[in-house]
Amino acid sequence: MKAIVVCLIGGLGSGKTTVAEFLVGKGFRRFTYSDLVREELQRLAVPSPDRKKLQDTGDKLREEFGEEVLGERIWEKIEDERAEKAVLDGPRSPADISLPRTKAGKFVALALLASPETRFSRLAKRKTGKDPHSKEDFLKDDQRDFGDGEDLTKQNTASCIQISDYKISTERSLEAVLQEVEAILKKEGII
Repeated sequence: MKAIVVCLIGGLGSGKTTVAEFLVGKGFRRFTYSDLVREELQRLAVPSPDRKKLQDTGDKLREEFGEEVLGERIWEKIEDERAEKAVLDGPRSPADISLPRTKAGKFVALALLASPETRFSRLAKRKTGKDPHSKEDFLKDDQRDFGDGEDLTKQNTASCIQISDYKISTERSLEAVLQEVEAILKKEGII
């Protein structure tokens, strides 16, 4: 059985979680790259990691085990859970995407795009405790996440966006965004 996979790419606050929840409502199983990194930190007994620790650990995993380590681990989870439809939330390197893209029965990568101002405003409203508290901290984390020009062992959301199949602006109503996502996935024969 080859899973049907939708991969959601974007910066912090771009709408990945919201779109993932929409797809969960359509029968998809959600897998997040940051959960893989959190599992590694739990294994190392690191309590309550902050965003920088997650970023550092993701980079270290890629350096130690190869660029595709998170793509391999997320694919193992898909197989272990026998997920027929999976939504992947938050790759930070093109190498995180390459293995799932080749293994899936059908695969589509959606880049969710919004300005830094819009994304910071969303984070300020959701107040999860794990998000950056100041705009300065947000911009610092965001710059590192996007890592344009970095090698593949580093955070590089900008390169992930470049290799996405579709780019969707989330600078509009949620209803309009979800309608576009649904239309794309119908066109691709995914839903």
